Amino acid sequence: MPRNKTLSFPVAYCLDSLKIEHISKVQNGKNCNCICLVCSEPLIAKNNVNNIKEAHFSHKPESDCETNVETYLHLVIKEILPELNKVNLPSDNVYISDFLNLEPISEIYKSQYLAKTLKEIEVYKESKEIEFTADEVRIEKTYKIDDDKIRPDIVICRNGVELFIEPHVTNKISYDKLNKIKKLDISCVAINLQLFLSEYGQLFTLEELKSFIISDLNSKSWVWLRNAKRKSTTQTIVNRINKKLKDYPNFVDWDKSKTLSLSSDKQKLENIDNEIENLKKKKLEIQRKFNETLSSFETKERELLAAIEDLLKYGRI
Repeated sequence: MPRNKTLSFPVAYCLDSLKIEHISKVQNGKNCNCICLVCSEPLIAKNNVNNIKEAHFSHKPESDCETNVETYLHLVIKEILPELNKVNLPSDNVYISDFLNLEPISEIYKSQYLAKTLKEIEVYKESKEIEFTADEVRIEKTYKIDDDKIRPDIVICRNGVELFIEPHVTNKISYDKLNKIKKLDISCVAINLQLFLSEYGQLFTLEELKSFIISDLNSKSWVWLRNAKRKSTTQTIVNRINKKLKDYPNFVDWDKSKTLSLSSDKQKLENIDNEIENLKKKKLEIQRKFNETLSSFETKERELLAAIEDLLKYGRI
């Protein structure tokens, strides 16, 4: 099979340093002593300053390696994450973005007007990003679920609490994998690497990738938030709402008066519509009677004219 000729490699595994190295850190040509992360074949470093193209690694012409950007980036991230030990996560409140529909909140605050008002005063936006500093990073650890199993891409551990990290370019987490994550009840964050490629392209540096994985929040989203954390987050939001309601005690009464006012206004509009319909009916009735009177008058007028013609005809006038 022909290899993928469209993929450029900015980094590779160096057998001299025994770690991922950028193209700028190794010798030119075959002396780079670097191998492909996917197929483990020797690579050629094309970083001569006289080259027209940007510096990159390439396979030998006879190579059959068929890697793609997603697989390649996955492997690079798995190599560099253990040395990062931390990652900034979006607030877990973001996962409860539809919290007004959840128990116990929906039972307490059903009013849409109140919900809108609470959003306007940013009740649930008072949260910051989370810095998850890891004690341990595990790559592709296998978990058993009944008679099945799951192997998340990356597992970050802190104080005995695990967090799954799932990077992706195009292939998002499957429905089957998501169900397994829910059964394990372990929080999971997805990282959209397409945003990284859109900004930096395929010939990125390790520093750019590391910075993106650690700090970029737009690319991260909660796939699952473990039950205990979800309950505590929901309770935090409930407490925040209660505090806001104490600060603004007239919210609920104002809401009721608004509702009553809107209901009264709606009734007034309905009454006006009914009056308009009655006036239309009266107009039709008056028009009908007028037409009948006019028709009767025209008939009598014709009869009178006929009588006058008869009198003139027989000389009686």
